[in-house]
Amino acid sequence: MKENLLQQIAVLAMRAGEYAAQRRKSLSKNEIHTKATDADLVTDVDRDVEAMIVQKLHELTPDYGIYGEESGKDHADAPYCWVIDPIDGTTNFVRDLPFYCVSIGLQHQHRGVLGAIFAPKLGELFLAEAGNGATCNGETIRVSQNCDLRQVVAATGFSCIRAKHQFDNMEILPAIARSTCAFRRSGSAALDLAYVGAGKLDAFWELCLQPYDIAAGDVIVREAGGIVTDLFDGTNFPQQGTLADNGVIHGKMLPFFNRETIRFE
Repeated sequence: MKENLLQQIAVLAMRAGEYAAQRRKSLSKNEIHTKATDADLVTDVDRDVEAMIVQKLHELTPDYGIYGEESGKDHADAPYCWVIDPIDGTTNFVRDLPFYCVSIGLQHQHRGVLGAIFAPKLGELFLAEAGNGATCNGETIRVSQNCDLRQVVAATGFSCIRAKHQFDNMEILPAIARSTCAFRRSGSAALDLAYVGAGKLDAFWELCLQPYDIAAGDVIVREAGGIVTDLFDGTNFPQQGTLADNGVIHGKMLPFFNRETIRFE
């Protein structure tokens, strides 16, 4: 991996996020579109931000692959591959809610090694590099040490509903809500993962995410001392769901997810 790459990606993520926030001020209905369903939104800004990021990444690392939410895969089988979500939390972005971010992750042989998440409206820049820890706005972050399930604040999302998955996250939610202190739904999986890394949340789970949703957040959680697995304690995430937590409560979260009930094709 190239030297000083993390700082270059940090600058890129901030530039892209600031550009998105500026464009949001004049966002028109003609710039808002749908994809697979009416609830799956994309804007011209998503596409323009991704194009900006991709162009710069090609300049910085011409031999690396790229997998972007909007532009798809370009040599994604290369040993190193960038995984990009130009605006994670597009619905929030459209509604002018602050919980959206730029997410740029780098994987080596499908294992995350670098992550940058920038939330322009919140002024938060999360960075992590394999072996070098994780930071928020330059300050080292660590996962919480909460070991009491009754005090857990967890986050989730409902991508499974949008994807019309055969198993609905609403079937899991009541049991977790009754067993924990509270749960939150920000509308951005990348930010939820970053907040697990920062110790603001103790756990995050979700079904039907895509690699670009979790690529940067995965590195941030792990480098902050947490753990990321699929819902059954394996490594097949996000394909079989994603569970991220502080590691201390991992064994207490896993029983909520029954392999016989939650089936993935």
